[in-house]
Amino acid sequence: MDEELMFSKVSMPFLLMPAGEDPDILKPGSSVVKKLEEAGGASVPFESMRHGWVSRGDLSIPDVKENIEKALAQTLEFIEKQY
Repeated sequence: MDEELMFSKVSMPFLLMPAGEDPDILKPGSSVVKKLEEAGGASVPFESMRHGWVSRGDLSIPDVKENIEKALAQTLEFIEKQY
């Protein structure tokens, strides 16, 4: 799928939290993220994490647990700010 085309249609705040291995187009500074920012969105990268760490991360690994908690807190802050 063409991410640029897909995200160009976003008209409301949208939060991305890409993992380190996710495409650069989903990270700050890319054309996709600039478009999301215009609509009130953001991209918060988690470079040390692997895709899916929030929903499938191993909580027994301290770094994973810390980043899951950070991602969930940032998600709540984003929602509270936008809505």
